Amino acid sequence: MKIIINTTTLVGSGVTQVAVSFLYECLKLNDNNKYYIFLGKKVNDSINKNDFDDRFIFYDFFAKPLDFFSGG
Repeated sequence: MKIIINTTTLVGSGVTQVAVSFLYECLKLNDNNKYYIFLGKKVNDSINKNDFDDRFIFYDFFAKPLDFFSGG
């Protein structure tokens, strides 16, 4: 199964910690899923991508989604 996890809009420290914990829990699963992780800056700064195996593919999105439309 292909799974997309979008963390690009997370800005608070509480939701960031929940997202980080969730990613590390997914890592513990013995499954054949492919995880496509859209990373915002806060979550990116809180994880070590080298901890994750080849089931996890990371995409960095350091601008907020609205910035793409407003030129920010």
